Amino acid sequence: RPMGDAPFVQHGVIMYLDELLGKGRSAVGSVRVFGTLCSVDLAACRAVIEHRGVQLSVDTSQLVNHFFSEGKLLQFIGEFSMDSVIGPILRARVMRDLDGIDLEMFDRALQAKREFEAEAMGHR
Repeated sequence: RPMGDAPFVQHGVIMYLDELLGKGRSAVGSVRVFGTLCSVDLAACRAVIEHRGVQLSVDTSQLVNHFFSEGKLLQFIGEFSMDSVIGPILRARVMRDLDGIDLEMFDRALQAKREFEAEAMGHR
């Protein structure tokens, strides 16, 4: 471990909400997702994001000093799990504002990244 006894934190695999929820229980782990903030309940530390018609509940209890504004495009990095009571949830540890990002360019860059990684894995 590079920092003594500190646990290693995963970077979060970039996934679209439909991909993440389509994988269900097999997608448990560290992920990076984005979506438009639909609703936020500050008292319950819960937010809901949406992208392409798919929604995901986000536990925001680890996020401090963040301002939540409905309608903003946000990215979250955290741990995804299927909770037996509340269903799919992302326990966010990082949030950033993506308002103004060119989503078409993001889609093309992610596709190129995935193609490169697939090709690199094939040459091992």
